[in-house]
Amino acid sequence: MLELLRENQLNIMLVFSSMCGISAVFALVMGIKSQRQFSLLMEELGACLLLISDRLAYIYRGVPGTKAFWMVRISNFLVYFLSIFLLFFFNYYLKEMFFRNREGRPDLIRFRVVDILSVLGVVFLFIAQFTGLYYTFDANNTYTRAPGFIVCYIFPTLTMVIHLSIIVQYYKYLHKSMRLMLLFFTVLPLAASILQIFTYGISLSNMTLVGMVLLLLVIDLVDMSHTAARSRAAIAANEAKSSFLSSMSHEIRTPINAILGMNEMILRESRNESIVGYAENIQTAGRTLLGLVNDILDFSKIEAGKIEIIPVDYDLSSVINDLMIMAKSRAEAKGLELELKIDGNVPKMLHGDEIRIKQIITNLLTNGVKYTDKGKVIFSLGFERIGEENRVKLKVAVSDTGIGIREEDLPKLYQEFERIDEQRNRNIEGTGLGMAISLRMLRMMGSDLKVESVYGEGSTFSFELVQDVLSWEPLGDYRFAYHAFRRSHERYRAKFSAPDVRILVVDDNELNLEVFRGLVKQLQVRVDTANRGGEAVQMGRRKKYDLIFLDHMMPDMDGIQTLKEMRSNEDDLNSDTPTICLTANAISGAREQYLEAGFDDYLTKPIDPGALEDMMLKYLPEENVKRNDRPEEAKKPTVRQPIPFVDPLEPLRKCESIDLRLGIAHLGSEESYLPILEVFYNSAEEKAAELQLLYEIEDFRTYTSKMHSMKCSLRMLGAEMLSRKAQNLENAGMRGDVSYITEHQKDFMDDFYAMIAEIAPMFKKNPS
Repeated sequence: MLELLRENQLNIMLVFSSMCGISAVFALVMGIKSQRQFSLLMEELGACLLLISDRLAYIYRGVPGTKAFWMVRISNFLVYFLSIFLLFFFNYYLKEMFFRNREGRPDLIRFRVVDILSVLGVVFLFIAQFTGLYYTFDANNTYTRAPGFIVCYIFPTLTMVIHLSIIVQYYKYLHKSMRLMLLFFTVLPLAASILQIFTYGISLSNMTLVGMVLLLLVIDLVDMSHTAARSRAAIAANEAKSSFLSSMSHEIRTPINAILGMNEMILRESRNESIVGYAENIQTAGRTLLGLVNDILDFSKIEAGKIEIIPVDYDLSSVINDLMIMAKSRAEAKGLELELKIDGNVPKMLHGDEIRIKQIITNLLTNGVKYTDKGKVIFSLGFERIGEENRVKLKVAVSDTGIGIREEDLPKLYQEFERIDEQRNRNIEGTGLGMAISLRMLRMMGSDLKVESVYGEGSTFSFELVQDVLSWEPLGDYRFAYHAFRRSHERYRAKFSAPDVRILVVDDNELNLEVFRGLVKQLQVRVDTANRGGEAVQMGRRKKYDLIFLDHMMPDMDGIQTLKEMRSNEDDLNSDTPTICLTANAISGAREQYLEAGFDDYLTKPIDPGALEDMMLKYLPEENVKRNDRPEEAKKPTVRQPIPFVDPLEPLRKCESIDLRLGIAHLGSEESYLPILEVFYNSAEEKAAELQLLYEIEDFRTYTSKMHSMKCSLRMLGAEMLSRKAQNLENAGMRGDVSYITEHQKDFMDDFYAMIAEIAPMFKKNPS
C-alpha cells in the first residue's frame, strides 16, 4: 500500500492541488463575506501552494545543477512554512466558528497559544535554513533528515493536540456534520504526522492535511446551507412573532382602552373623595400596565434596543405610593409582611424617567413576593448627595426571605426567557423576561443591578441611580406627602371648547365609541359616529367634518382602505379633511405604516385624554377653538343635594350570565356600567343576527372579525363564560377550522339570546 502511494504521490499531489486552486478561484468569484469564508480561502490557497511546492521538491530532488539547487531549497522551505500557515488559519477558522455560538464559547487562551506556536514554528524554520537543523543537502541536491528534524514536528503536533482538546470539550455545541469533520481534521493529520516520522520519502502528513482542507470546504458548505435554512426559519418565526405581537397588542389594549376611558369619566365627574382616590389608583395601575404592554408586547423594540429613556419631573411620594399599591395586595395574599425602610430626608421632587424606575422596582418587588413563601419583603430607599450639584444618587434595594439563588444560576438571571431553578419553581408564574428588561433599562440610565443571595435564605437586589433634584424639600412620611400631592393636584378641566366643530369617529366597537364620546364631552364638539368603513364613506360624502378619527382594524373595509376611498374621490367633501388613525397596534413601525398610508397622524388605544386634546388642537381650525385660560373655575366644587338611594343594578345582581362584580371592575364604577350595558343591549339583536347571517353565507373572514368584537364587549360587561366561547369561535375562524364553528355556533347563539333575555327587563320601556 505504501509503495503504491509512493509511486503515485506526485499525481495525487497534482490532483489535490488543482482541486484546491479551483476552489480558491470559485471562492474569490463568489466573494468573501465573512471572516470564516476568508479563513477557508486562505486554507485552499495554502493547500494548493503546499502540494505544488512539495511536488517540485520531489521532482528536483537528486537532480544536479543550479536550477535544481534553488528549486529544492525554496520548495522545502515553502512546504514547512505552508504547513504552519494551514494550521494557523484553521485556528482562525475554529475561533470564528465557536465565537458565533452564544452557548459554547471557549476561552481565548488556547487559541492564543496556537498563534504563539505558529510564530515559533516560523522562527525555527528560518533558523533551520542556515543551520541544517531539519535537513542537509548533498552536491546532487538530495536532502536527508538532520538530527534535529524531530523539532519540526513538535509545533504542528502541539497545535493539533490543542485544537483536539477544544473540539472535544465543546463537541455538543456543533452541528453533527461539523463535529466529525473537525475531529477528522485534527486526528487524521496528527496520526499521519506521527506515521511520517517512520515512513521517510512519502508526504503522508501533507497530503492528509490537504485532503482534510478539501473535505472541510465541502462540510462547511453543508453547514452554511444548514445555517441558511435556520436563518430562513428564524425569519419566518420572527414574522410570525411580529404578527402575533400585533394581534396581541390589539387584544390587550382594547379592554385597557375601555377601563382607562371609563375611569377617566369617574375622575372628571365624581366629587366623592374616596371614589376619586380609588379611581386614581386604578389610573396608576392601568397606566403602568399599559406601559408594560407597550414595551413587552413590542418585543421587536426590545430586541433592537429601542426602548427610550424619557426624563420628566416627578414626585417621589407618588412613585412610592404606586409601588405599594401594586405590591401590597400580592404580599398580603401570601401572608407576607411588606416592610418599608424609606429615608425621610430624600428629596421629594426629582427629575428622571419615572415610568422606567417604577417598572424596574415593580419587577424586583414582584419577584421578591413571588419567590418568598414566608417571612417578609423589604423595600429600602436611601440617597447620597453628589457634591454641590443639584443631583442625588438614589440607593434602592429589595430584600426577601425567599428561596435564594444558587451561585451557578446567577448568570441565567439576566437571560431572556430563562427561569431560575425551573424544577423547583415550576408552579410559579412568569416568563423570565422581567429581570433582563430591568437590567437593560438600568444600564441605559447609567446604572447596574447587583445581586446578593444565599440559597435557601433569601436575596437582595439593589441599584444606584443618579437623579436631578428639583427641590430639596425632604420626603418625610411618604403617605402624608402623597396625600398632600393628591390634594394639590388640579381636577381635570378641558383645555378648550369648540361648539362649532363637527368630528366623525369611526369604530366597529360601540363601547369604544361610547368611551370616545365621554372623553370629548366637555369639549362641546359635535360628534357623529359610524360603525364601519363603508358607512363612514357615505357620511363623508354628505357632510363636511373638521376632523375624522378612523379605527384601523374593522371588518369589510379597514381604516386604511376607508381612508383611500375617501381621498380617491375629488367630489368627496372630506377628501382633504385631517384624518387621525385610532389603533391598538403599538408595535415598532406602526407610525410609519399609518403615515405612509395617508393618515395625518395617529393615536394609540387606550386613548390618552391629554394627547387627544393636543391632537385636536393641532388640527382643528384656530378660529373655531376657544381655549380655556381660567383654571380657577375647575376648582369650584359641585354641590349636590342628597337623594334617596335606588339601586339601578338590582335586577342584574342575580343574573347567571353576567358576573356583575367583574363587569363593574372592568368599567370602573356602577355608574359607568349601566350606560355601557344599555349601549350593548340596544345593538345586541342586530349584532347577533349579523353573526348568524355571516355564518350561514360562510363569510368566515368577516365572521371572525365580528366575533372578535363580540368577545371584547362580552368580556368588558363581565359575561366571562360567553366571552370565552366567543374567543374559541374567533380562534377557530383564524385557523380556518370551519368544523369547530359549525359544531359550536348554535350553542353560542342560544347562550347569547339567553343572556339578552336576562338583561332585557332593565331596558324595556314602560308604555305611556
